[in-house]
Parts: sequence; C-alpha cells; structure tokens
Amino acid sequence: MALQLEAEDRSRFEAAVAPVRRHGSVPTRDAPAQHRHNLPVPLTSLVGRAVAVREINDRLARTRLLTLTGVGGCGKTRLALEIGRSLLDDYAHGVWLVELGPLVDPALVAPHIAAVVGVGETAEQPLVTTLVSALRQRNILLVLDNCEHLLPGASHAQVAGRGRPGGGRLRTLFAA
Repeated sequence: MALQLEAEDRSRFEAAVAPVRRHGSVPTRDAPAQHRHNLPVPLTSLVGRAVAVREINDRLARTRLLTLTGVGGCGKTRLALEIGRSLLDDYAHGVWLVELGPLVDPALVAPHIAAVVGVGETAEQPLVTTLVSALRQRNILLVLDNCEHLLPGASHAQVAGRGRPGGGRLRTLFAA
C-alpha cells in the first residue's frame, strides 16, 4: 500500500529523501530545478586522495572533458563523485551523475542523459538536438560513469561543449 501523507508532510518527506539517490537513479523531469545534484551520499570519507582531488579539479577547470582511467576497483567512481561533490558550488545548474553501466545500446545514452538532467523530448526536433541545445545553455558538470562500453553514444554529451553559442559551461568527467 502506498504511503498516504498530507501535502505538508509529503513535501518534508520528499525534501528529506531527495539528496539520497543511488547510482543509476533517474530524477524526475523537474528535479534539476529543485535540486542541483543526484550524487549519492558517501558512506565513508575519501582517505589519501586530497592531492588527486585538487589536481583533477585544476585540470577540469582547464578542459571540457576529462577521463579518469584505471583498473577495475581502483576507485575511479568514488573519486569522480568526490570531485563532483567538491564542485557543487561552481555549477549553477548542478553536478549530475549519469550511470551508464546498465545500458547496452549506445543509442540509449542521450535519452538517459536527458532524463537525468531533466531535458524532455519535443516534437520539433530529435532528442539529441534538444539535449545539446539545453546543455549549451547550462553551467553544468556531467559525471558519466561506466561509459567505456558505450563510447559512441557517450560522445553526444561532449558535442554540446563545442562552440557553446549559448554561453553555458558544460564540463564532462568520465570514469571509465
């Protein structure tokens, strides 16, 4: 049975649980207006990575695309999440984790990114065009995790960074 709450209680409940999103979760379409990230709450502190966080933050400030690579289990995702968390105040439109591990078709990357950042499809143009246009207007950091098997599709996210006629500041951090 669904939880039945009065409007005020429901609003407080939703505000309390909204920041606790898990990998792969997709916020509702209006979530970017309400929240500025979907980063999961860290269960532990990041130990011994302060220098790496600073270095990656510095590099990300100078480039639109940065890829963290390494062997499986070395902490790329955890590091990327910490970077995103440390940069929340730098991105007016937020820091958004896009978990691509469950996807098997590169054609699903753009719709998945659009769902996470709250961009809807329009009848006038393809979703990829709408997504690129929207991202060009935003000051946003995308953290794309587990994307190595979907590189053709994941490249759509970076297309929005080229030229940027809208004046936004898109940065993409890949954890591959």
